[in-house]
Amino acid sequence: MEGLPLIGHLHLLGRILHLSFQTLSTKYGPIVFLRLGMVPAVVISSLELVKEVLKIQDANFALGPYLTMGEYNYNFRDIGFVLYCDYWKSMRKLCATELFTVKRIESFQAYVFHVVMQILMSKPFFEYREHEAEMSSKGKDFKHIVFEITEQMLQFHISEFVPAFMRRIDWKIQR
Repeated sequence: MEGLPLIGHLHLLGRILHLSFQTLSTKYGPIVFLRLGMVPAVVISSLELVKEVLKIQDANFALGPYLTMGEYNYNFRDIGFVLYCDYWKSMRKLCATELFTVKRIESFQAYVFHVVMQILMSKPFFEYREHEAEMSSKGKDFKHIVFEITEQMLQFHISEFVPAFMRRIDWKIQR
């Protein structure tokens, strides 16, 4: 399957990506190689192959694509955007063994937002009244901003798939 210059196989993808990938894997098999713009990508739709890639061959497949938002998150040092390197290995180990265990997450649920906001911003985001906590107006504003940023990060950005000199065509990044 031939891709087009500069856009690769982007023209084969519809608005709902997982359905597009399912259609391609039904037509071409459990492993499909695509060029998303200038970015090579492999779509794997077999459970056995996914286990092989994520568990056994993870170091070979750990280098993810360039994501525009990674540049704006501590230059790819943020936990969600870190590039494969020794730092990535140590972050992954720390997260797997200390931060994201079931026991740890359950212990954090009750108060983590309040504590993190106190540490990061030195501002309380909850008001306590008669043994009940209610989110303050500043807390609601901050929550809205976090949801807006998350929504922006999850959107499709053409600049992630084209050569660097063409990244300015992505009008959504300015926002």
